[in-house]
Amino acid sequence: MSPLYPKNGVIYYYSGTHKTSAVLIGDTFILTSGLILLQAPFIERKFKNTSKQKIIHVDADQEFSFLQNLDYRLMVQGENGQLLEIKAQIAYMIYSSDIESTIEQKFKNLSFSLDGEYKAVSEYSIYFSTFLILKFPKRKLSLDTITSALARNSRNLTVLEDIVSISTPFGNEHFINSVNFGHVANLIGKDDCLALLNISTAFGCEGGGIYDKNLNLRSILLSSCFHYLNDNVCLPLAANISEIMKILHDKPSMALIMPNEQRLLVFRSSCMIDSMGCWGTGCLFQLNGRNFVLTCAHVLRSDNITCYCNDYSFQPKVIYKNPIFDYAYDIALLEGTKSSHNLAKLANYTPKVGQTVYSVGFPIFKEFGLNGKFAPSIYKGRVTKYSKGILNTDCPVQAGQSGGPIFDGDGSLLAVMVSNFKNDMDGIIYPNHNMCIPICDIYDILLRYSETNDHRVLTSLQAEKSIVDKWKLKALKVECKL
Repeated sequence: MSPLYPKNGVIYYYSGTHKTSAVLIGDTFILTSGLILLQAPFIERKFKNTSKQKIIHVDADQEFSFLQNLDYRLMVQGENGQLLEIKAQIAYMIYSSDIESTIEQKFKNLSFSLDGEYKAVSEYSIYFSTFLILKFPKRKLSLDTITSALARNSRNLTVLEDIVSISTPFGNEHFINSVNFGHVANLIGKDDCLALLNISTAFGCEGGGIYDKNLNLRSILLSSCFHYLNDNVCLPLAANISEIMKILHDKPSMALIMPNEQRLLVFRSSCMIDSMGCWGTGCLFQLNGRNFVLTCAHVLRSDNITCYCNDYSFQPKVIYKNPIFDYAYDIALLEGTKSSHNLAKLANYTPKVGQTVYSVGFPIFKEFGLNGKFAPSIYKGRVTKYSKGILNTDCPVQAGQSGGPIFDGDGSLLAVMVSNFKNDMDGIIYPNHNMCIPICDIYDILLRYSETNDHRVLTSLQAEKSIVDKWKLKALKVECKL
């Protein structure tokens, strides 16, 4: 590993089986997630029944003195690439009530894998909201030392900020100090204590460091994968270091500052669509002087629809809903508001492979789209494939993003998100492989309707057989075999 990258390692309970990631702060101390406490026996009963102090000095607190005797080991990579095993002891525990309340409120419907079984995240919220500072044996460690070492890391992350993760996927030493690149998709909780990330991580990465482009530590990864409605959900979640610093300093963290162009991209035309409890995402746009909303037909459970925007909500009428939306095109057109602001333009050109795109929506968390809480997640990705009638991107897609806009770099609506890919062979969802409706292939239909107001024009949104076959993933015809 390049010496330019911060050093991380693998930490585990000596007689346990599960290994996770940890951050080395120089050669002074180790920082990791409180989830490693689940590796040790008898912890759960003693830990959950204690009063929740913000900072616990294990050496000085009689109630928690038993933690000193837990035998943790840290595995790091030496200068010559060899693995070194070092004993480590818990010195401090830092607990965030704001993170715990956010976990209990926002993640109550999610579960995570623990020893091969799925457990409700809300039942283990105290572990997700606790962070451990471990020291090396026979060394003293003070809070002043910890605070000073983390001081430059107190700035909050921002939406769409580029990040680097350093961790050990699967807790396997062969992957120690793996480096992955991504960006921040959303910030949630009081003082933006938690961050949703667009980054490729796996189990075993929890406790690893998330860094900004200057390699300053910004957050600690809490989990990579969850379970939701019997499906896997790739939703990397991290706790911001600014939250730890807030506790150490006993004062609020620095306020979020989002660049204006990014704020416009997130808020300008996206909306959350609620139809009798079924929700998805939509995009407000203008064409030929008329205002509309595009979304997926399967999002609309009934004609009782509410669109929630950044600073207002409205009840649109359904203009057209494709009756055969199971395959192509899964699309619906709604009446827009009379307001002429915050409306996207349609991108009437053929997308290019490798082109940067932005997916905006409300994955898993419906409440992020409600009035007063409007905070869509935004994922940056690229076009991976285009053929007539279908566009593929590598933006991660989860439940709740159906109908969401795919913007190009200028903020024009390039495509409508329909679904991610679920493999029929193993039943696994692959969120970074998704299928979208390209605007360029339906632009003329929408334009003719805006000019004529003739509903018969919209029946052309029922795609031809060759396009339907693509959406059904039917085997392609082979002209010749060699």
